[in-house]
Amino acid sequence: MDKGKVNTAASEMGATGALQKVPRTAARRLENKIYLTFGIGCFHFASLRPTSEINRETYFNDLKEYLLSDKLVTKFEAVIDDNTTIYAEEKPGLITENISDSEIFYPYIDNCLVRFEIHIPKRIQKEYMLSWREPTTSENFLVEIDYAEDVPVAYVWLDADETSPSTAVSILWKHFKNSNPESKTIRFQMVGPSPFHTDFVVKRTKMDRLDISLKESRGYDGMTIVIPERIRTENIKELIRYRFTEEFSLFYEASIDSIRFHESFSSISEKIDKIIDSESFLNKIRRILIGGDPEVYDISIEIEKVMISLERLLANYKEKISYIEKSFGEIINKNKIDERISDVGSVPIERYLNIISILRDRHTSSRANYTVIISAVVGAVAALIATKLF
Repeated sequence: MDKGKVNTAASEMGATGALQKVPRTAARRLENKIYLTFGIGCFHFASLRPTSEINRETYFNDLKEYLLSDKLVTKFEAVIDDNTTIYAEEKPGLITENISDSEIFYPYIDNCLVRFEIHIPKRIQKEYMLSWREPTTSENFLVEIDYAEDVPVAYVWLDADETSPSTAVSILWKHFKNSNPESKTIRFQMVGPSPFHTDFVVKRTKMDRLDISLKESRGYDGMTIVIPERIRTENIKELIRYRFTEEFSLFYEASIDSIRFHESFSSISEKIDKIIDSESFLNKIRRILIGGDPEVYDISIEIEKVMISLERLLANYKEKISYIEKSFGEIINKNKIDERISDVGSVPIERYLNIISILRDRHTSSRANYTVIISAVVGAVAALIATKLF
């Protein structure tokens, strides 16, 4: 889990370079038998306790009680060690099922793996699905939530014969959304509603190197991960998490940031529309007397702050991408990650700044024009009064 710790499965593979993709010419020698399948999501179980009541023991006891109170959950385990930490210095003002609604993860968990098993019969699955979708082949899901990076990544492991493992991710979040809503200590959160748009298949091979191939499509992509037989069975999931968690975490981090940024600018847009709609005569007189429009300046400052925050985020993404590429030679899911990062930066900042500039110029010009007019009127009135008096 810890970046500074030598991963057991990774050690079996040898050097880090052994985790890179092999040439396509080796694909013909790969085994065709599927070992297991999995889907990817972003799940978190937020605490509803005040900060003064949260510590590592309390949180994991609450989580265990919450999950095992669900009759479909059969096993629970929190894999923690001395490096596992829980941060809960400030409670978000809003904790909903959508992670993006909260300012932070509460609590923020570092270096931990939450694991549980859940049995969801097909008859229950159908309640969560559209009529044209089929339930999963398997009714038993193994869920692992990896807290190795800034944003947690949920791995949903299924049997080898599963044809649509991503469907299991959708079923799970719909189930937990409705499970134990009266809990006073824990609330389920996720990023979605869709899972990561790739179905993952794991195979075994007699070759010595890990092979990863991606087949893109209009719907869900398909990724095949072929693992050497010399990797012990109990280490396969660990190896896959080691190779992919950083990529998936970055993808969901950018997904959350994109939602928040677009919501922030939606709010700014509403404020600007309100200013434009309030261009009444009385407001114009008020600007003349006060000198400018405080709301316009406030929005300008607000946009500048968002721009600074965006620059920091993009620099952070760049640093993480560089780290992953240095560690593994390439980013397998780079197209999807790039799309999410582009979404973050797609907010039309320059257009908003231009609108603010136009409003400033208009208000400045209006004030100058009205000042001239009022001065002329006052002068004329003064002259008239002087004529009457003298």
